[in-house]
Amino acid sequence: MKNNDSISNDRDLKAEVKRLQKQVAQLESQNKKFEDKIAKQKLRLKKKDKQLKKKDAPRTTLTKEQQDLISKLFQDIDSLF
Repeated sequence: MKNNDSISNDRDLKAEVKRLQKQVAQLESQNKKFEDKIAKQKLRLKKKDKQLKKKDAPRTTLTKEQQDLISKLFQDIDSLF
């Protein structure tokens, strides 16, 4: 009887290994899909960043009086203009 039980256990283990291998393959394919999706999103973000950098940001112009007042209030701000 021991021989029969060991054969049965061996078959069960082999079936479990096959099931786990299928599950691993399935998870790897899902992981690949997610990685591809993330890569596409990163690429899209890089393109958007480049487009934003290309656009000219409107610059506010100050009158001489405004510049004098600001420079009196904040002495370090002169380096920004």
